[in-house]
Amino acid sequence: MARVTKAELDNLLAVMNRREVDKPRREYPQIGYYYLMGAYGGSKLVQIVNEHGGVRDVLPHLGYTSKREVAAGIRSFLIGRFELEDEQRRGIGGGK
Repeated sequence: MARVTKAELDNLLAVMNRREVDKPRREYPQIGYYYLMGAYGGSKLVQIVNEHGGVRDVLPHLGYTSKREVAAGIRSFLIGRFELEDEQRRGIGGGK
C-alpha cells in the first residue's frame, strides 16, 4: 500500500472542515473545526467543541494511530456523513 502523505491528510481535513459547498470552510479556532492531534508517535482526529478550545475525539476507537489508519477513519466518517445527507435529501432513513 502507498504511504499516506501530509498533503493527503490536509486534503481530507479540508473536506471535513467544509460545512456546505456554498459556504466558507471552518478555520482554526472556530467551534466545529477538525484537526489532527499528535502524541506517542501517532495522530488522532479531534474537533473543537467550545470557545475555550476543548476538543472531542472524533474516532475514539482508534486512539493515537498511524497516518494510514487516521486517513482510513476520516474516509469512513466522510462516507457516512455523505450517506446521511443523501438520505435526508431523498427523505428516507431515520436521520434528521
